Amino acid sequence: MKVRSILYWKFCLLLVVGVVQLIHGAPEKSGLEVRAEKGVFVVSEDGQTVFRYNRDAISRPDGSYPRAHYIHPLYATDGTLMTEDMPDDHPHHRGVFWAWTQLWVDGERIGDPWHLKGLRRHVTDVSVDVEDSFARLVCDVVWHTELLDTDAGGRDLVSERAIVTVHPAEGENRRIDFEVRLQALQDNIKLGGSMNKKGYGGFSVRIPMPEDLSFSGSDVEPVVNRKAPAAANRWVDFSASFTEETRSGLAIFTHPGNLGYPHGWTLRKANSCQNPVYPGEQPVPLSATQPLVLKYSLFLHGSDYDATEINAAYQRYLNEVE
Repeated sequence: MKVRSILYWKFCLLLVVGVVQLIHGAPEKSGLEVRAEKGVFVVSEDGQTVFRYNRDAISRPDGSYPRAHYIHPLYATDGTLMTEDMPDDHPHHRGVFWAWTQLWVDGERIGDPWHLKGLRRHVTDVSVDVEDSFARLVCDVVWHTELLDTDAGGRDLVSERAIVTVHPAEGENRRIDFEVRLQALQDNIKLGGSMNKKGYGGFSVRIPMPEDLSFSGSDVEPVVNRKAPAAANRWVDFSASFTEETRSGLAIFTHPGNLGYPHGWTLRKANSCQNPVYPGEQPVPLSATQPLVLKYSLFLHGSDYDATEINAAYQRYLNEVE
C-alpha cells in the first residue's frame, strides 16, 4: 500500500507539471544553430545569421593578405552589419581577430602576424557544441612559419585553442564570449604589440565608423586617436548610427583574469580598429608548459543602453565566466 501511495503522488505531481506547461508553455529552447560550409562555420539563431567563422584562408582578389581563423561578418540582433573585412585603409584588418606585430623565436623577430606577414594560422580542428543556452565553437590552431627550417617546410611555433561561446539574443542584446589559449611549441618564444608607444595588439574588432561614433568607458572617459594607449578601462562601448534607421552599439569586455588587466586601449574614430592592448610594446614570453589565457566578450546592444546598463551586463559576464 505504501509503494502504491508513493506512485500515486508521483503521478499527480507529473500531471500538475504537465498542466502548468500547457498553460504557460514549456521552457523555451534556444534557436541557435551552427552550420558547416566549405571553409566556414555559420552561427545563426532562428534562421538569422549571427556570424561567420572563417576557418580557411581568404585573400583579396589579387591573392594578397591571406587570413584565416577570424569572424566576419558579425551581425547585431536586428541584422545590422557590425564588422568590416579587408578595408582599403588597412587591408590586414579582419572583423573580430587577435594578432600581434611581434613574434620572436630564439631572439630573432619572425615576420609580423598583425600585418599577415611571415606566419600562417592553420586550423586543425573545429568542434561544435549546441545546447539550450549557448552555441560553442572550439577551434584548434597551429601557428606556422616558413621563415625557419625552410628546407623542411617550415616550423610550427605556437599551439592555440580559441573557444567562442554565443549566447541567445535577449531582445536587442547578445553576448559572445571569447577565450584564447596560447602555448609555445618550443622554448624562447615571445609575443608583443607594435614597436612604438601605441603598443597595439591582441583582441581586436574592426567595426564600421560612422561620423557619430561615440565612446564610453567603465572607469574613465576614453580619449581616442592618441599616440599611446588610452587610459585603462574594464570595458569600452562603441555606439553609432550603423544604419540610417537605427542607433546601436557594441561593447568590448575584458576579463580580470587577463594579465595586464585593466587594459589600456587603442581607440580610433576612423580608419582603424578597436583594441584592448596586451601586452603592449614590451614582448612577453610564451610558456611551452602553461598556456597564456586571455578572455574577452562582445556585448551587442540596442540604442537605449547607457553606461550603467552596460556595466550591469559586464557584471553578469563576470558572474558567469570564471
